[in-house]
Amino acid sequence: KAMTVTWLKSIEYSAGRCPTPEALAAHVNELLRLQNAGVLSVASVHIPFFDDWTPAHLDPEQRRERLGRYRAFMEALRPLNPGNFTLHPSQEPNKPEDRPALRAALRETLLGLVPVARDMGASINVEILPRTCMGNTAEEMADMLDGMPAEVGVCFDVNHLCGHPEKIAPGIRLLADRVRALHLSDYDGVDECHWHPGLGVIDWAAVMEAVDDLPRQPLLIFEISPVTPPDWQCRTADPSIRCHNFERSAYFLEHAAELQTAIAAFRG
Repeated sequence: KAMTVTWLKSIEYSAGRCPTPEALAAHVNELLRLQNAGVLSVASVHIPFFDDWTPAHLDPEQRRERLGRYRAFMEALRPLNPGNFTLHPSQEPNKPEDRPALRAALRETLLGLVPVARDMGASINVEILPRTCMGNTAEEMADMLDGMPAEVGVCFDVNHLCGHPEKIAPGIRLLADRVRALHLSDYDGVDECHWHPGLGVIDWAAVMEAVDDLPRQPLLIFEISPVTPPDWQCRTADPSIRCHNFERSAYFLEHAAELQTAIAAFRG
């Protein structure tokens, strides 16, 4: 219902914890109905990432099992014709001494997924992740994906360079040839918060300038925690409020340079 009162129509369908096969089929059927009706467009699908979903498992047998699971999930979403799949490269915590082996495991899984993505005309976008996850810096991500086929891209989550907001724009430029999508939200510079742009420390003018300089137009995906009434009220907000907040965030990003200059002048 909320999607009918906003001009934002493209979505990323996210399956953090994979639904049962029956529930997943129901989700796909409903999304297909809405897509065919022109209510929304599924531009990207976030592959499950909780529980035992990880492409960088160090056990070969477990890794093969997960590869089959990823392929089956992507095939289940085929009717929606998504052009992008977001993939978390690992879970955490990870020991420094395990990172070379995790890198090799991830690359093996990605190569196993490339034929499916190629057949679907889709891109598998490996997400920049925080803390001890694999791909927690632009430099490590560039190394992990070095030489990968064109079907492998990057989803640059700007919240996930924990402690280093100043590295976001340079990181986007470093990975420019791979960036197919961005997860956009603000944070305090310490750890992921997923706030609306402008509520944290990110230099959005610099980020959007780097995005504008990319060789191809990426998907710009808002991944923002819901703004809800206080917990003690035990109620939910009208979902249209969230959609309109996304619209305001889109306006902020479109005019980030002038708005940040005006805000700085206001602060003196």
